[in-house]
Amino acid sequence: MVFRPGIGRTLTAAQAVLATLFPESVSWKPSVTRVVSNPNDPFVLEIKDHFPASGARAIHEPAPEGVEGAPMLKLQGRFKPPGAPTPQPLFVDEHDRWFEARNKFRRSARSIGPAQIAFQYVDDPAKLHDFAKAPEQCGPDGVAWIHYTDSSEKPRIQEWPVEAETGKDKELVLPDSDLTVKFVKLIELPTASTGLGEATGDQTVPAVQFTVRKGNGPALEHYGWASLPMIPSFIPGSVEGAKELVRIGYYRPNLGGQFARFEVLALPDGTLHGRILDRRGLRQLGTLEKGKEIQVLGGEKMPMTLWVTVEDFLKNGHEREELVPVAWPVDKMPSAIPGALAALTVDGVTKELPLRRAAAAEPFYETVSFPNGDYRVAYDLDRQQLDFTIKLVDFERGLDPGTQQPSSFKSEVLLTDPARKITDKPVTISMNEPMKTGWWTFYQASFNDPVRDPRTGQGNGKYRSILLSRYDWAWTVMYFGCLLVVLGIFTQFYMRAGIFTDGGKSGRAGKTLSGSAEAEIL
Repeated sequence: MVFRPGIGRTLTAAQAVLATLFPESVSWKPSVTRVVSNPNDPFVLEIKDHFPASGARAIHEPAPEGVEGAPMLKLQGRFKPPGAPTPQPLFVDEHDRWFEARNKFRRSARSIGPAQIAFQYVDDPAKLHDFAKAPEQCGPDGVAWIHYTDSSEKPRIQEWPVEAETGKDKELVLPDSDLTVKFVKLIELPTASTGLGEATGDQTVPAVQFTVRKGNGPALEHYGWASLPMIPSFIPGSVEGAKELVRIGYYRPNLGGQFARFEVLALPDGTLHGRILDRRGLRQLGTLEKGKEIQVLGGEKMPMTLWVTVEDFLKNGHEREELVPVAWPVDKMPSAIPGALAALTVDGVTKELPLRRAAAAEPFYETVSFPNGDYRVAYDLDRQQLDFTIKLVDFERGLDPGTQQPSSFKSEVLLTDPARKITDKPVTISMNEPMKTGWWTFYQASFNDPVRDPRTGQGNGKYRSILLSRYDWAWTVMYFGCLLVVLGIFTQFYMRAGIFTDGGKSGRAGKTLSGSAEAEIL
């Protein structure tokens, strides 16, 4: 594939429109605006600004009305390592300070510095009890709270210290009810295969399994999930027609190799509640106040100190990207990612959207919703299919001795060109050794180490060799022109030597006569 600058606009699965844009290599003046759509298009697409080198800054704000967002929490933190004279910032950048509970579990957890920080949202205020209530009796494997309704229709809570080894088959009739609860086992659910890693920040999710029987009815399996109150205790469909008899909350103290764990729980009314687990035990914080600093780690004989402050909370938050220009060295501009601020107008409604050219091989589309449908817009490069293929076999990067600075790049490729009857021809492309085939020339430009996802910035384990292509069908004309220039210079030089003259005889004769006259005067 080869690429030329362009703005791609996808209308439907069957219709796509391509508009060409030549943005130049400098930032636009503030008054410059270019309409790239055609007069007969059912929309107007204009480019209001362009940055040859761009960056993206995430803006977190309340979601527009009618748009489903996600609960978001913004924190600020300081951390003082052992022996350090002053604290240092806990978070790397502005985006790192936001915790977004986007998954179906409404929970997000990350290990930052010496602690794990978790944020979760629950839609039922009754679930606050399992988070804010310090257990009266905590077993070696935590504690379970069994929520049920007694015979007089009053809500009740039964605390159950969990002992995985000695508590098996322990049975209890819940007070003032006909419900019989029996402990079955402790479960360690791996997160790698279940997608729970982002929500919990741990390699496993502890869970407790009980059976609950109402009167003489069947024993139904119920579960309590540590740190995941959004998961129901009873899995519908396991027994036809059966319903949840109790709700089980489960807490197990587990630092997971960290020095502390700081957790924040958000409720629908906008209140925030916190708790801290460290090596001294569980510390309940109650309702959190915005702007008030909390000491998560520290104290007497503690080698390090950690402070966290709640700055903002969005019940239904929305994240959008804002383009910003980036000062990029001139010699690095080929690797810069350009960006454009576009405005799409449909039926009189205008929406702005930032577009960045994808760093990956495939374009990245921004989706814009209008009453008459969705539009997908991408800032990409025009793509042209080649009639030959190049397959990367190996890539080698040379380093300067004693450093990690690259000194050379070399790609081993296989060239297949049916038009020239070439099949899997081994070719080496290096910084001073391009590959030519037909009118095309490929140069070793650089490499991507590693390939990163355009949205998350995380490496995907792949590496890419970057080649610079040149299509030059008129190179023979240019070489012929260079030959004419050389011949012209050669001809001009010898014209003075006698091709169209007398060979300089008149000049030599004039010099002799002048010398004779001078002799007579003397």
